[in-house]
Amino acid sequence: MMSAAYKLRFSIGSRTLLAPTLNLVHINALGRASTDSFHEQVPSLWSQDVDGYLLHSVSIAGKLPDIAFPNGRIEYLLQRYFHYRADMTTGFEDFLQKKSSKTRSTLKRKVKKFTSANKAKTLEWGEYRTPPEIDEFFTLALPLAQATYQAKRFQGALPDSEAFKEHAADLAAAGQLRAYLLFLDQRPVAYLYSPLECRTAVYAYLGYDAEIAGLSPGTVLQYLVHERLFSDPDVDWFDFTEGDGAHKALFATEKHSCINVLCVSDTWRNRILIRCHYCWNRAIETGKRLLERQTVARAGTMSSTSSGKTKCSSKDLARN
Repeated sequence: MMSAAYKLRFSIGSRTLLAPTLNLVHINALGRASTDSFHEQVPSLWSQDVDGYLLHSVSIAGKLPDIAFPNGRIEYLLQRYFHYRADMTTGFEDFLQKKSSKTRSTLKRKVKKFTSANKAKTLEWGEYRTPPEIDEFFTLALPLAQATYQAKRFQGALPDSEAFKEHAADLAAAGQLRAYLLFLDQRPVAYLYSPLECRTAVYAYLGYDAEIAGLSPGTVLQYLVHERLFSDPDVDWFDFTEGDGAHKALFATEKHSCINVLCVSDTWRNRILIRCHYCWNRAIETGKRLLERQTVARAGTMSSTSSGKTKCSSKDLARN
């Protein structure tokens, strides 16, 4: 398995203050490991050029300490979240029928609104699969990607490196890549980049033009992509990957309570790094809770003061 650089971020909101880099092997454990069995996914020894392993989407089956030190390594519970997936082995109409009438109405309304906003009064979008088509996709999508909300807020835009483009070309040549663009008046306004892994289309990169957020371009593109993938013979699942989101819940057919677990060698450097990261995150969470309480208390005080003034005025009026 290939290793990759991972930044352990010390952040406040969307701002990252410090991000030490670890060289980790990433493992998708969804459906293969739980909190009781994830140890089986990690070898007892690894090469010196690898700092450790990061297990994604470990299903919660029991309590796990935030930090543990078994067998000469450190296990760190890095993140808790819901993992959403969509089962694509049924038909698209069956998929829609399993949604509530309100959800179906919302989706159709958004698609109709976007269609009406287009001068041609039709939906203009495209699927890109072959290496030449992927080249065209990058030409059209990259200028959009750099101006999206995803790029500005959390560096989640479609990568622009030559290495990434070469990897995409290799995936396309093997039939393991799907990419999509949505257009408004012939201008790209939303994109989705989705590699295939084990008959699963992965929600890797999505972005949209924030200036037309009122037209829900991301949701409209996701609707069209779902409709197309339900008829794709190479796809059984759509994986929204880790993290919450209203659009994920809107399209998913199931969700799993999951965690990410970081496993690294038990060294003094790693102990200090992980302890500091753990304490930092706890401090940020405590600060958020205190701020929320102060906001609620302040709002209550203002409401009480306003109510008192009203009563006083009523009494004065009664006296007069």
